[in-house]
Amino acid sequence: MTPFECVLGITVGGGALFLAGFMGKLLFKKEAMGVGDVLLMAMIGSLWGWEIALVSFFLACFLGSIFGIGLLAFRLLREDHMIQFGPFLAVSTWIVVLTFDKVSGWFMALVGNG
Repeated sequence: MTPFECVLGITVGGGALFLAGFMGKLLFKKEAMGVGDVLLMAMIGSLWGWEIALVSFFLACFLGSIFGIGLLAFRLLREDHMIQFGPFLAVSTWIVVLTFDKVSGWFMALVGNG
């Protein structure tokens, strides 16, 4: 990767999470995303590029939602409890890195460009 691609990956990866945290804080009136999550996604973007960072972010949101809904459904989690997002970022990144062609095709079909 070129230095420009690394900076673009940092900006897109970290920026997506920063924006999500900022919007969550406005919406919920409490901290929605930690700085560690933003830094983790910036690192992912710098290592693997903005495409993998962006697809990993959306897959992490999907996996975290499924996990959280499952915990709520089985009453293993209170509604006011927050789940750490970092593990979902890590797992989704490895899924995307190992299966980028298939996952990116699924993602592009989901958003209507595939």
